[in-house]
Amino acid sequence: MGQIFTININQSNYEFQILKLKQENRHVESQILFGGSELTLFRDAGQNWEQKDASNQIMNDLIRGIGNAISLRYRV
Repeated sequence: MGQIFTININQSNYEFQILKLKQENRHVESQILFGGSELTLFRDAGQNWEQKDASNQIMNDLIRGIGNAISLRYRV
């Protein structure tokens, strides 16, 4: 992985890096590096991206934007 992604949410640029991507059936889990901390995002069968750990909670628009970038890049 290692590629740095840039997304634009509400006229602000955010960068993240995918550390690990795991897919089982329709469940996708991704570990990312965002803002110097590791976060885990997952997509359930309903196609909604959510943050797994609540320690460094980020805004929902940002979670969806990161999830959509992952989905488009890796076709998951």
